[in-house]
Amino acid sequence: MIDGVDLIVFDNVQALTTGDMLDPVEWQKILGWMQKLTGQHIGQLWIHHTGHNEQQSYGTKTREWQLDTVALLERVELPAADIAFKIRFTKARERTPDNRADFDEAIITLADDTWSSERSTHVRTAKPTKPQAADRVFELLAEAIAIDGEVVPSNRHVPPDARGVRLDTWRRYCEAGCISEGDPDPVKKAAADRKAFWRASNHLLAARRVGTWREWVWIA
Repeated sequence: MIDGVDLIVFDNVQALTTGDMLDPVEWQKILGWMQKLTGQHIGQLWIHHTGHNEQQSYGTKTREWQLDTVALLERVELPAADIAFKIRFTKARERTPDNRADFDEAIITLADDTWSSERSTHVRTAKPTKPQAADRVFELLAEAIAIDGEVVPSNRHVPPDARGVRLDTWRRYCEAGCISEGDPDPVKKAAADRKAFWRASNHLLAARRVGTWREWVWIA
């Protein structure tokens, strides 16, 4: 018995278990203990890695059969953010019409020591993005592609024949396009430009108006 605990975070599956990650039998050894914890009303968060296929967890899918919720974290390239990823719920057993919005895809970022979350239908940020700022940044992306655009190297993450620019190029166009309020101090002006670009690009990505892969961006 484990007393006085409401939640246990297991980080990570590979480090805390033994055996072949591909073998369903190995995970069966864990199930009985998981169920006992659930019976004690102890919540569990199991963290796992993806493999070469970054669209799913590595190993047997039977690992997810007993779980109420499964979330996939996907890399997002935002040059002004220290950390950026998209959270997508691939399983949501507790989802209902009343809480459906809680399971929306969202872009989670850490920038300037501030965590924020932005969703395609409703926004939760410490400093909300003004729609006109996002529209201006979107216009500058179109201008950058028209002048300096090239065909993005195609793969399963990039549409065929998509024209785009590198993220640094887009950011330079935005800085030159005065996307933040002017400041006589060049250091403060540069910092304001970075923040404005990060917020607006984050908004556009969450709204699926643009697509990104590694250092590339294009109009979705």
